[in-house]
Amino acid sequence: MKTFYLIFNSIITAKTIFAAIADCGVVNTILGEAVNFNCCNVEGIKCSSNRVTKIDLSSKNLSGSIPPEIGTLTALQSLNLA
Repeated sequence: MKTFYLIFNSIITAKTIFAAIADCGVVNTILGEAVNFNCCNVEGIKCSSNRVTKIDLSSKNLSGSIPPEIGTLTALQSLNLA
């Protein structure tokens, strides 16, 4: 039973890490950062359980198009790019 529990926890951890990497990958595209950069430490980015929940980059004076991958941020509750 301990082996099953350990494998199950490893799978859940891997899914959480993958979700965080995927979320930050999208945000890093907007920021122009490396894909593996931890976006959760950036001012204006809020994360919960390693998922991006809020993006407020209004102070960054961004220009250009919004990447369509932003639609994959399923935990995102607030977006301000103005």
